[in-house]
Amino acid sequence: MREHQKEYIDRSGSDTARGVRIMAEYLNAMEAFIPLKQQPLVTVFGSARLDNSTDSGRLATALAKECVRHGFGVVTGGSSGIMLCTNQGAYAEAKRRGLAVEKFSVGCSITLPFEEGHNDFIGTNTEFHYFFIRKFFLVAYSKAFFYLEGGGGTRDELWEVFCLIQTGKMPIHPLVAVGDDEVWKTVRADLDHMIARGTVSEPDRQILQFARTAEEAVDIVERFYRNLNEIVYDKKRHVIELDLKQPLKKATFKELKSRSAGLISGLRWDKKNDLLLIKQRHFRDYTTLYALIEIVNEISAMELQSKTLPQFSLSAFATLG
Repeated sequence: MREHQKEYIDRSGSDTARGVRIMAEYLNAMEAFIPLKQQPLVTVFGSARLDNSTDSGRLATALAKECVRHGFGVVTGGSSGIMLCTNQGAYAEAKRRGLAVEKFSVGCSITLPFEEGHNDFIGTNTEFHYFFIRKFFLVAYSKAFFYLEGGGGTRDELWEVFCLIQTGKMPIHPLVAVGDDEVWKTVRADLDHMIARGTVSEPDRQILQFARTAEEAVDIVERFYRNLNEIVYDKKRHVIELDLKQPLKKATFKELKSRSAGLISGLRWDKKNDLLLIKQRHFRDYTTLYALIEIVNEISAMELQSKTLPQFSLSAFATLG
């Protein structure tokens, strides 16, 4: 944003000027993310107070490197602590592999009175004044979300994304809490308590998964996208679209419908566009999509395996005698 515009907006205390600033900040961040739209991204959340002298900080670095090895660019809040460790790991691994750091180490930093600006290991950085705009961009373009040890901000992001998926306000994605049991015991307890009290349903448990190591965490995401490009909620047509990497054969789709009959009704295969379609009115819980995707991946893996295994006939065995 031009300096004289920033000065005008900053100095003015009017609601109109604040609205202009909000819009300008949103558009500025969107422009920064446009070159990243073709790059698969994941977001890592964690404390600004835990550095690389802690287990969580070292885990963040390892996680970032593992993400880059699997082709994922990494987005963080761009500040210190876990965020710095994550960006540092992504930056170093991208450099080592000769990749563009602009696409693999991304920061969404925010101006706070008690924290410095963004860290020095960011290829693409966008700065924010408003938390709610920053939170949008930390989530909007990513295919998965990793949570490491953190405080109120980290827990806030965890439960907000959890709620957005639970209520169908955003498509389902992998949410993975990474670290040992001691770090996440209270989150597990909160989830158990809410399910026991009926404030969330049992299928919602599938939204949040847990992993101890960087490898386990990234493997969860890899499994989720084994045969899935993306999920789109078409609110105008009231349809959920699953864009698959491999089109479903007639027999495969029949098996899918059979195995998912207890979960979802109204499945349809759009041959023209290679999309698996579900009418939203057939939904009781959006989280049943996790189970559906697992079935799709299992069937696709079995089909792929049957293609790669050599096919023997009885007559072939007869000739060996």
